[in-house]
Amino acid sequence: VLRKNEEFRQYMTGMMIFGGGNLMLIPMLVILLSERMDLSQWQQVVITSSLPLVVLCFSIPYWAKLLDRLHIFSYRAIQCWYFVASSALFTLALILGSSALLWPASIILGGAYAGGNLGWNLGHDDFSSDGTAAHYMAIHVTLTGLRGLVVPFVGVGFYQFLAAAKPHFASYALLLPLALNTAGSISFVMMHVRRKR
Repeated sequence: VLRKNEEFRQYMTGMMIFGGGNLMLIPMLVILLSERMDLSQWQQVVITSSLPLVVLCFSIPYWAKLLDRLHIFSYRAIQCWYFVASSALFTLALILGSSALLWPASIILGGAYAGGNLGWNLGHDDFSSDGTAAHYMAIHVTLTGLRGLVVPFVGVGFYQFLAAAKPHFASYALLLPLALNTAGSISFVMMHVRRKR
């Protein structure tokens, strides 16, 4: 399927890069909030999971309307930047040691999750027919599982490498998922532009 369907192959390549950053962010953030920021455990739970889930519930209708009107390339070219913004704010918060920035980053992450979940569950339909939709989804799930097996370990390993080199470098660890999010987002914008042409 990936060999024959060029657009789907491009989409999956973009998702491997972009999704790698997403799957790397939270495991690294949990460690960084615990070891680098003076936050209570309940604050850490609210920032990394509870608040994003609440925002997700309220954001779904907005993203559903947008996805209904757009091809997944165009949709991702907009939606992906919410993940970039959230990653950038989390990164800045840790570099500056500012707990205040963690809260808007968490809210933006919830909005990004809402759009991301819809795109992840339905995006493959833009490349498949009714008879092959399950097959395309199976490919997407498998590739997500592969990056889920690898990238959290890469991210935590990167954090540990920085911490071992110089302890204050560890605050810069989220630059890695931010770089992956940004690179993936740029690839979606390029896919959108190519498709429009």
